[in-house]
Amino acid sequence: MSEDAGIYVRISKARRRDGTVETLGVERQEPPCRDLADQLGAKVAKVYTDNDLRAWKGKEREAYERMLEDIRSGRIGLVIAWQPDRITRNSKEGIRFYETLRDSGAKLATIQGIVDPRSSYGRSAIRQMIDRAELESDIKSERLMLAYEQQARAGQPSLGGIRPFGFERDRISHRRSEVKLIKEAASRLIAGESLSSLVKDWRSRGITTPDQERKVNDKWTVTRPGGPWDHRSLKRTLTGARMVGLRDHRGDTYPATWKPILDRQTWVTLKVLLNSHPAPKSRARRYLLTGLLFCGRPDCGGKLDGQTRANGKRGYECRHCFKLTRLADPIEREVRNQAFDVLASPAVTQAILNARDADKDIQRARNQLQRDQDALDALLASNVLTDREHRKKTRQLQDRAEAIAAKLPTPGPRLLSLRGDETPEGWWLKHKDPNERRQLLSLAIEKIVLLPTVKGRRTFDPATEIDIHWQPVIPTELVAAVLRKRDT
Repeated sequence: MSEDAGIYVRISKARRRDGTVETLGVERQEPPCRDLADQLGAKVAKVYTDNDLRAWKGKEREAYERMLEDIRSGRIGLVIAWQPDRITRNSKEGIRFYETLRDSGAKLATIQGIVDPRSSYGRSAIRQMIDRAELESDIKSERLMLAYEQQARAGQPSLGGIRPFGFERDRISHRRSEVKLIKEAASRLIAGESLSSLVKDWRSRGITTPDQERKVNDKWTVTRPGGPWDHRSLKRTLTGARMVGLRDHRGDTYPATWKPILDRQTWVTLKVLLNSHPAPKSRARRYLLTGLLFCGRPDCGGKLDGQTRANGKRGYECRHCFKLTRLADPIEREVRNQAFDVLASPAVTQAILNARDADKDIQRARNQLQRDQDALDALLASNVLTDREHRKKTRQLQDRAEAIAAKLPTPGPRLLSLRGDETPEGWWLKHKDPNERRQLLSLAIEKIVLLPTVKGRRTFDPATEIDIHWQPVIPTELVAAVLRKRDT
């Protein structure tokens, strides 16, 4: 074993409010590590530094990977760190680190002592260190989530990310040129212009999404220029809660510290208009279930995104807690087969078609909503209602509008025009476009919750790992009967 030592230093969050990266945190960790090396009589061969990186989010740490490679090659025989949680806060990574030490014969030293993974005591100590570090990480995460929620309740803007369109870098002050564009877009859409033509016009005029910027040495520099607008980004901007002075956080909204750009009536009208028409055909999907899959961990509930693994296989991963990941193929196959069985039932098809009869009622309710808003405005103008009463009743109308928008037709029902002898499987084989296939699944499925696996299980078990929430228009007992018949 080499007598040379490697010092590893890392700080999780080292970014200031102005966007610059603080390095003092890692610099504080190095001196005590060097003192420890002197006490042990070890020669420091190299210092590995990862700054502004978290050890539990699964992001690649370049210095950490170089250190592991040097351990395997025998260049260093002793790893020195300030605390065990500087090495890892993730049990999976911790096992990998431990196995690297064990296989190479290297040791770990922290201010808590030296650990030799070849001894039973050392193995137990490393496992305890990993468990304790992971617990501390979870506690810290809970504190951060609470702090973010308190920040949202106070109406303060979130820090980081790309500057919101219509606002300055402080995320509170309005940017006049962009505010003018937002109001112009709202007026044109309400007047009957389509979102597609508006996107095309903005692209021809060279209007782009905000740049991603970072402040370095008191100067703002563009790290990634803004790109052209598309249907989703423009719709998301115009209908976002920020437009009417609301702070959105995990599905809840709070009064914000910035002034609104659009008035509440215009904003509600936009939400109804833009949700009443199907979205334009998007680029081909690689991941069939993105947007439908949700994390089933009790402390999360976030959406799962598609990911391509190092071996080239497709998978899904929760990008909120990073603790739930699955291979895509077995999940998509199981969801597809269950959807086929449900949609093949004539009773289910009839239930979906019956829901279409409500379209006219929804349109009448939407027209009535506009008349009610006009009446409220007239009562306010004639001093019959106070500003406070007007705001209260307008909020009630907004809630009604959102309920109506949620029931508006989606593009999926048009796919039910199957021939009498055509099965959902047959339709699926004829239509190769993943977007069309996704629409067929959305006819029957509202969302899918992936549940944590049982420790030690290595095979996929749909009964315990998938919870499909079917569309509300399909009676629960009908779905249960179909699936019981399928299982038998």
